[in-house]
Amino acid sequence: IPEDLQLMCETVSLPTRSAATNEQTMYGPVQSFPYRFTFTEASLNFYLTEDFEIKKLFDEWQEKIIDPISGDLGYFDDYKCQIKISKYASEHGSTGFSPNYAVTLIDAWPSIVGEIAMGHSLGTDILRLPVTFQFRKWRDSTSGATTSSGNPHL
Repeated sequence: IPEDLQLMCETVSLPTRSAATNEQTMYGPVQSFPYRFTFTEASLNFYLTEDFEIKKLFDEWQEKIIDPISGDLGYFDDYKCQIKISKYASEHGSTGFSPNYAVTLIDAWPSIVGEIAMGHSLGTDILRLPVTFQFRKWRDSTSGATTSSGNPHL
């Protein structure tokens, strides 16, 4: 994973966490009780360079998940990673170089490498690649949490 991948990330959507519930009736009206958290996908958009290296990277990553020739599934440990998403202050003086808010996506992998819009009418517009990640859960990593070496930090 290139070190500058984080610089090529144009936008990211912080994923949703919601509580799944079961309805129970106990002497009166129906009441909902939570039993686990559920998580949405994370959407990231990347700028593409002329050599399409980022597109190639995500294509190769997906080929580790499902072999395109045999259809065999890869080992989960071979394609999952942690992704850290950080929100920094718009002015340097307010919080220094520490993020205001950060989350880490646990066991993330690219489920959708989206389409790239190209055409003559786009002129010199920068090409963008949307990538959707599935993940097991996320955790708040604002204060002092770190991820292991070798995982992307976006």
